[in-house]
Amino acid sequence: MKVGVIAVFCFFLTTVFGFSAPGETDPVARAEVSKLAFLTGKWAARGWIMGRDRQKAEFDQTEDIHFKLDNSILLIEGREIPVVSE
Repeated sequence: MKVGVIAVFCFFLTTVFGFSAPGETDPVARAEVSKLAFLTGKWAARGWIMGRDRQKAEFDQTEDIHFKLDNSILLIEGREIPVVSE
């Protein structure tokens, strides 16, 4: 029983500390991602898509674009706003 508990504990320590991400973001990666700063902000536009049935469907779309994780990634959150038929 003790051997099993010790084995599980060692496995836990190995997975937690062995595969964890480094504490700091790579400065080179952060510098490269910062070149995309012109994309940040709130965007809105109207678009269309052609379906398999060859029917054109229009939509309104908003995008909220901002940096996350110590400016190491650029998160793009898109939301569709349903178009109300006239």
